[in-house]
Amino acid sequence: MANRMMRWLVRGAAPGRWLAAVAFACFSIVIVAGSGSTLRPAVAAEVNIDTLVDMVTAHHGVEALSVVSNLAVERGGWGPAPGDEVVFEASLPWWVRGSVLSADTLPPDCGIPLGPLTDVSHCAPIDVEEERHVRFGRALFMNDCGTNAPVPRASVDDVLATYIEEMGHSWQEYYYETEGRGEGPRTRQTLWEDANRLIAGREYQIKAYVLSLSDLLPDLSREERARLAADICEPDGYANPLGHVVPCEGPPPGWPNPSGWPVTAPTPEALAEFCAAQRS
Repeated sequence: MANRMMRWLVRGAAPGRWLAAVAFACFSIVIVAGSGSTLRPAVAAEVNIDTLVDMVTAHHGVEALSVVSNLAVERGGWGPAPGDEVVFEASLPWWVRGSVLSADTLPPDCGIPLGPLTDVSHCAPIDVEEERHVRFGRALFMNDCGTNAPVPRASVDDVLATYIEEMGHSWQEYYYETEGRGEGPRTRQTLWEDANRLIAGREYQIKAYVLSLSDLLPDLSREERARLAADICEPDGYANPLGHVVPCEGPPPGWPNPSGWPVTAPTPEALAEFCAAQRS
């Protein structure tokens, strides 16, 4: 889980189909509002999806995301990679649940003189600060956010599933940019071409991991599980791993159920077996 995907291959999770053609560190998570203000994490006790939606619609999205962040840490140690910050951004489009910017450089065609009618929106300068943010919008908590009657997502576990996806993407990029070490400073950039090459395998890896968390996400809805499985199993699914590179690094340090985190692409037979199990 998608946005700068083909505006830097944004990895994020969106309601419905994907709309793009993009060790838990021991430091406190900073929840950052779109204005740049910060907030201490709130206590994540007695979390209720309707309460979270009420908070967001009352313009307390930062606080609602803080509750989710704390719940994720308490239940599974799911947090962002070192140097990344969790951000609530109310200005994200209503269909964008979460977003991690996955490339540090512009697409190659941005260096070529383009005609006056060419769409160059994907050539906007890269915001270095934004590139280190794991962003979430109102759609993390609700569906149909483009209407005046938002519909809460089916469960808090559905919200956590999306949150875990984006934390996974944060770590996938960190592993790549630390050349597989998963610790210390980033020693290389993710080129646009690299992000494009890795996106399907990364999406498969984290979505398969989320689907493996049955004991930790017992209230994950049938609809959310079906969406994740379809992204992997449909021939044109954007997380279908066949023919793509899957990162060889394991899950972030301290994350539960490491056996559910694939580190190689499955064979066609293994993928078919996996998908059949998801349908059963």
